[in-house]
Amino acid sequence: MIKTKQKIINKALELYNIHGIEYVVIRQLTEELGLELSNITRHFSKKNDLVNAIALQFSEKNKLLWQNEKNNRKDFFDLLKSHFQQQVEYRCLFINFANLQTQHSEIAERNKKEEEVRKKIIYQSIKAMIKNGELKKSAPKEIDFLTANILMIIRLWISEAVISHPKESTEKQINYFLKMIGSLVIGH
Repeated sequence: MIKTKQKIINKALELYNIHGIEYVVIRQLTEELGLELSNITRHFSKKNDLVNAIALQFSEKNKLLWQNEKNNRKDFFDLLKSHFQQQVEYRCLFINFANLQTQHSEIAERNKKEEEVRKKIIYQSIKAMIKNGELKKSAPKEIDFLTANILMIIRLWISEAVISHPKESTEKQINYFLKMIGSLVIGH
């Protein structure tokens, strides 16, 4: 049986993904879950605490993906696709990424550390693909630039998809941005 705290997180994530974090109030959660306000505030005294719990849950899942470099293009793009799929599951955190980062210092600090891990793994993966002949040799500054571009896409793609490709399926949106990264990597 799912504990009350997790039920609150799950329902909040569902509503935030549909309506946006800023448009869902705690009272809506009480109605949707059939709980008293005190049941929710016992676990999350402020909405920010609930948003942080959702971000922490994403981070824990995402850490499992970003554990080591990928030695070939297929594995690298499988990693990116899995990352994108997790972001879709927690899209409320990425639709309004900039505001979330500036309004929630705990989330911003955690994301900064996670971004450093992703940066390192992307950089090492590119070097491994160069070593095995899948990519042409590049100077470290070129690899840095490519890594920064990939990081920017994986950080912001979901907002761009909402604006530029709103009628496309999630799968088509993901494939579009994977192709964008592919053209950067292969053209590099």
